[in-house]
Amino acid sequence: MEIDKKNGLCNYCDKHHAYWVDGNEDDRYISVTTLISQFHEKFDANFWGRYKALEAIVDPTIFSMEKKNLLATHKWDDDILKRYDIDVLTFNTKVNEIIDGYEHEKQIACDRGTKFHLEQEQKFYKQTYHALPQFNLSGEFKCLPNNYELKEEKGIYPEFLVSKITKDGILKLAGQIDLLVKDGNDFLIADYKTNKEIKQKSFYDRAARSTKKMFYPLNNFDDVNYSHYTLQLSTYAWMIEQLNPDYKVKKLVLIHCDHSDKITTYDLNYVKEDVIRMLGYYKKQRGIELEHNKTKQINF
Repeated sequence: MEIDKKNGLCNYCDKHHAYWVDGNEDDRYISVTTLISQFHEKFDANFWGRYKALEAIVDPTIFSMEKKNLLATHKWDDDILKRYDIDVLTFNTKVNEIIDGYEHEKQIACDRGTKFHLEQEQKFYKQTYHALPQFNLSGEFKCLPNNYELKEEKGIYPEFLVSKITKDGILKLAGQIDLLVKDGNDFLIADYKTNKEIKQKSFYDRAARSTKKMFYPLNNFDDVNYSHYTLQLSTYAWMIEQLNPDYKVKKLVLIHCDHSDKITTYDLNYVKEDVIRMLGYYKKQRGIELEHNKTKQINF
């Protein structure tokens, strides 16, 4: 694979969105976003395509009778079509139309996000020194392209590639921080998001009698993108602090540009203990998996 970025032992290829240990393409890092995605519900296009198709085809009274159960279980049952004598061909055509719409929206969102990130990155490279009053930081900060050494007293590092390999080699973690600012040994981490909205509360799960939560051991968080982003930036913060015992991350900032180009800034909590708990759980599960694979190879 082509190396688009390199910092220390970590190589990155943008085309394949892959991180690997220098000298061995098969020795991969798990990205921070991929790791966190293992602890929350994925978007199920097949379920939501059928849910929306039912809503579009049947009478509102009929839909309201099925809506509660569908939202409670998030499972589709084809018996619904028989129950209301819904033509299968008509229904499936509508489902495919909705799912195609999801894919189209996903591509538009991806292109929009890439464009916005590139604009923010290039904005800093237009000149060497910058003031950062928007982050309540004083003085001038130096920005140089492809600079990962963190030697500047006051430095700006857009799209900073960061990685961590634990001593036992079980955890290999990598990611890219949209904006890293160094002020002495204090750091600010900022991340750009361009999705439709930032949700801070999940829906109420009547069966569980609480809001919908992320998976163990992060089940103290609502399963919404605000929680996912808080964990993402907090994991970056933990990784930066592993580089040097004197480094301290003082501020985490989420910068959201919605589909109307309205910019909203959120100051996020650094949930360090939750990150450590997540990484410990992942390492334990990964260790079991590696041992299992090792045993299978020996038995074979």
